[in-house]
Amino acid sequence: MTRLWRPILAVLAAAALSACAYSEGVYIYNVCLEDFSEHAKGVDWSEARIVEVDIVGGGEFSPSYVKFKQNEPQILRITNTENRLRLFRAPKFFRSIAIGKVTVGDREYTERCLAAINVPPGAVAEIHMVPIDQGKYDFDDDPTLVSILYPFEQNFGFAVIN
Repeated sequence: MTRLWRPILAVLAAAALSACAYSEGVYIYNVCLEDFSEHAKGVDWSEARIVEVDIVGGGEFSPSYVKFKQNEPQILRITNTENRLRLFRAPKFFRSIAIGKVTVGDREYTERCLAAINVPPGAVAEIHMVPIDQGKYDFDDDPTLVSILYPFEQNFGFAVIN
C-alpha cells in the first residue's frame, strides 16, 4: 500500500510546485485558430470603451459578468487589487477577439494568441481588442493543476459578446 502513495504524493507535490512557478506576463497558444489581426489595425484606441474588471479578495472577479459589443474597439482593463500574483485565464474568449495591444504594468507584449495573463500584485493588464465572435465565454483564476488540489476554490466569471 505504501508504494501506491508515493506516486500520488509525487504528483500532488509537482502540482503544488507548478502553482508557484508561473510569473508575470502572458501565456500564449502556439497557433491561432483564426487570424483576426486585420480587425485591430488602424483603430483609434483613444475612442475605445474601457471595460474594467478587478481581481479582489481570494481571486474573485468584480464584476464577474461583463458585456462587450461585437466589432467595436474596447479595452479590457484588469486590475489586481491583491498582494499576490493572479491569473486571468480565458482561452476561448481570447480566440474570439482581435488583439491590438497587450500590456501588463508598463511592459507591452507582442503575442496575440493568448490563453491567459498573469497580473502581478497591484498591477494593471490591458487588452486592446475588437470582439469578433458572438457568444458567452468564461474566464477564471485557475492554473489547472491547482484546481486538482483545491477544487472548491475556483473563481470564475463570464464575458458575453453581442
